[in-house]
Amino acid sequence: MDRRTVLISLVSGLGAAGWASSTAARPQVESEVVRLTGRDGRTFETRFRWPAGQAGPLPLIVFSHGFGSNMDAFPLTSSAWAAAGYVTAHPTHADSIRPSPDRTALGARMATVIRQLAAGELVGDQRAEFLQMLDDPSHLDGRTSDVEAILEACRQKHILAALNGRIDLGRLGMAGHSYGAYTTLALGGAQVTRKEGPRSFAEPRFSAFLVISGQGPGRMGLDQGSFSKMRKPTLWVTGTKDFGAAGETPSWRLEPFELTPPGAKYSLLVEGARHTDFDAPPGAEELGTSLRERETAFWDAYVRGSNKARRALSTPPGTGLTARERV
Repeated sequence: MDRRTVLISLVSGLGAAGWASSTAARPQVESEVVRLTGRDGRTFETRFRWPAGQAGPLPLIVFSHGFGSNMDAFPLTSSAWAAAGYVTAHPTHADSIRPSPDRTALGARMATVIRQLAAGELVGDQRAEFLQMLDDPSHLDGRTSDVEAILEACRQKHILAALNGRIDLGRLGMAGHSYGAYTTLALGGAQVTRKEGPRSFAEPRFSAFLVISGQGPGRMGLDQGSFSKMRKPTLWVTGTKDFGAAGETPSWRLEPFELTPPGAKYSLLVEGARHTDFDAPPGAEELGTSLRERETAFWDAYVRGSNKARRALSTPPGTGLTARERV
């Protein structure tokens, strides 16, 4: 895969032994979009999913999409988590290129850049400027504002009548893909160095973190010491073909797994998966099912507190998955 293809995938993944928390038939999943306003004053859409007819209170998973994507990324993954008894919330961040009344100047600029990149028109200084935009840690401000707005709306019951009183804010998980994985790392305690110096975005209300195609040290304000305060349960997911924008290998994405303090740290390597493949991995459908079941087992273990799920995480995963743990 050439570097231009890798760069396009990084911003066009506008995406994206088994475990089952119950042997009973999974419920249907309901979905609805809510408009919220963050502390930065920006109004944005958030897609909620939840299991139909299941009594609460239910744990909440917030999912942060990749740079340029939107709230409809990772529908299979989100629906699987919701069917397993979770409420999922997917905000559309300010960098989204989706045409809408809410699209920001940043989103419009990104849409232009992606068209130029796909056409091979982004060269020289323009290409370097694009990479700098993609790596800019300042985008975390708006993204963390969106996440905070979701938690606050749930606390004040300003979301959907169907969910008011059914969300357990004592059981929260945070997940994300690509720049959303970076957002998840930051909220999980990774220290980010910006122009004004080191900064922590740690959000203590989250119990566990799931990092899909995340970043290692050397980019985006992260270094070898950035991960030393990530003490909460974390699962990293990457693929054997999941390369970074600067040519980093998949092993780079898993370096934080080794750099964080031990204890409830897990990683999954998906055979054949590229940057945009994690909602529906290539190959047999069973691979995607196994991946989602393993992710659900992680949530059940560390958001719900299931000892049975914790033991399941120490068993061999399905075919096409390689698991490691530091417990």
